[in-house]
Amino acid sequence: MINEDLFGNAIETNITNYEDGLSVYREALTLSQQQSLVKVIKTRIKDFQTQSLPSGTLMHIKTQSWGKWQWVSDAKGMRYEPLENVPIPDDFLRIAAKYAPEMTPESVVVNLYKPNGGLGFHCDRQEPNQDAPILTVSLGLPARFTWANSYTTAPSKSITLQSGDIVKMAGQARRAYHKVEVSGKSEKSALLTKLGLEKPVRLSITIRQVC
Repeated sequence: MINEDLFGNAIETNITNYEDGLSVYREALTLSQQQSLVKVIKTRIKDFQTQSLPSGTLMHIKTQSWGKWQWVSDAKGMRYEPLENVPIPDDFLRIAAKYAPEMTPESVVVNLYKPNGGLGFHCDRQEPNQDAPILTVSLGLPARFTWANSYTTAPSKSITLQSGDIVKMAGQARRAYHKVEVSGKSEKSALLTKLGLEKPVRLSITIRQVC
């Protein structure tokens, strides 16, 4: 399929639409666009925080938030709290406008994963608005993404996400349980070097409408 990148240039994008409303846009972002996103994230590299589950267990990711709301998880539970003076960067807004124009971006959560890191099965229910889709951009190390209708429902679907891929969770998939398992490769690849990542990590940029 011939598509246009964020700057109007013609590119060929492989799009897979699943019946439950989940769409995968393969190689949606060029290398230069990915480099631009990494540069934006690195301007606030010191703002990455290690979150904890309500049980007190530390999560295997670090997070960074942009926009009106920041995602927080601690002993009080998982929730959004107001965030001031951290506007959503234009690069993120262009992605939302192109791939989910029906959404009003209010929060961007960037997750930083190390090799073999990940998130267990969970459902994004902290947003009062459960109808707006969620967009996720993958940068860096590949990751296995698995989703299912419920925590125990089988069979689940599973795909591998590469750097530059975008996932849109809409419709029934918006409420799907899903998990992320990052590649265990710890060596630094040529791609990671080109992206400007000093260490082998995965960055996921999740764009959401909260209210």
